[in-house]
Amino acid sequence: MRKALRALVPLIAVASSSVLVLPACSDSATTSDAGDAGSVADAVADAPVADAADASPEAAPGADSGKDATSSCQAMCTQSGFGGSRVDIQPNELNCFCTSGAGEVTDARCTALCTGQGKAKAERFKSTGASFDACQCS
Repeated sequence: MRKALRALVPLIAVASSSVLVLPACSDSATTSDAGDAGSVADAVADAPVADAADASPEAAPGADSGKDATSSCQAMCTQSGFGGSRVDIQPNELNCFCTSGAGEVTDARCTALCTGQGKAKAERFKSTGASFDACQCS
């Protein structure tokens, strides 16, 4: 039974919105079959529970450092002299449109937005034809 338990541990169990990580049993805690069952039960009871958000793809390296696309777009537009923003998220790209005001999205700000969202390509464009008021990340 000890070998079967070691094959299963560490075990990650996903239940609703929580992730439960069980630590491996040590040799000192696994002296008998009865001891194994008690040790595993104790490990389950004492195991830390992490929020599912901690294991989400957004938390992975290269993600946007904690800002979502909407707030990142709004920040870029505000820094560029606009009062508002609108985000269009597609499977392979993100488009940020700046609204309300007269400003200009620079290459540097567009690149910073896209890098923060984990996208390699950044291209600013004129969505209304007047000035560079939008950024596409892909």
